[in-house]
Amino acid sequence: MSGISELLLLRLLAERQMYGYELARAIRSTTRQAISVGEGVLYPVLHSLERRGWLKAHSFDRLIRAGIAPRRAHRILREFAEHHADVVAEGMTSGDSASEAEAAANARLGSEQQLVVSLLARPELRSWAHRRPSIAFAIAPVLSFALAFVASLLALIALVEWRKVHGDALNAASAVIQGISAYASFYLLWLLPCGVAALLAVIAARRRETSIWPCVGIAAVCFIGALTNFSVWVPPMADAPSMGAGIGIGADKMGAILIRAGSTSALVLLPYLRARWLRRHELDALS
Repeated sequence: MSGISELLLLRLLAERQMYGYELARAIRSTTRQAISVGEGVLYPVLHSLERRGWLKAHSFDRLIRAGIAPRRAHRILREFAEHHADVVAEGMTSGDSASEAEAAANARLGSEQQLVVSLLARPELRSWAHRRPSIAFAIAPVLSFALAFVASLLALIALVEWRKVHGDALNAASAVIQGISAYASFYLLWLLPCGVAALLAVIAARRRETSIWPCVGIAAVCFIGALTNFSVWVPPMADAPSMGAGIGIGADKMGAILIRAGSTSALVLLPYLRARWLRRHELDALS
């Protein structure tokens, strides 16, 4: 079968579970006899789609788009597939053909699509992130960034104090001070907000989140990150250097803040929005 026919097959199976003659008849009816295939052609294609994960992926998408956590959706579909395979193997051991054993397994356990429908009818399976997306994808990421920023500062302070205990002369020639001066500012002001925002984008994409809240969260994290500041002052003499960090808005620095916020947001938002658009395009092709 061609790629177009495989897409048609997936579309029909998304509506309801069908096998053999019923599926072949549905293909002929949908295409007005333009595509006609026999059962002997369909079964290898179905097995091929299953091996490539397309059938399971479609069920997985339906579950997580409905708000079921990805880990739980994976576990449920895996356990169902293993149980279904055991029942089919049991039927074939008893002398049934592959199609007969598969039909008996479907009659006994139901189809994967029936399982998905029954799961979608159970609101208690919805994750808290699906029930409260504003908290999960907007408020929590901002708080996570704030905690990560503070934890990073505490780690730098602990590093400096540890070197003091070990007799390191913390001056302009110190390797620790030079390293902090060279890399800490880039990490705290650019890498950390981008990293937290990117992690949020990955989580939202993995959960197939379709609301606006992940975009709000990414923009908020990047804007808060643009408000932070960090500096290391290294005196020219042998005096001990000092570090300073904080958060705030200065009218004279508003332009720089907006540039930082826009740059970091674009680095994360553009790939995330493109991934969302591609995913939606794939789903539209199957619906």
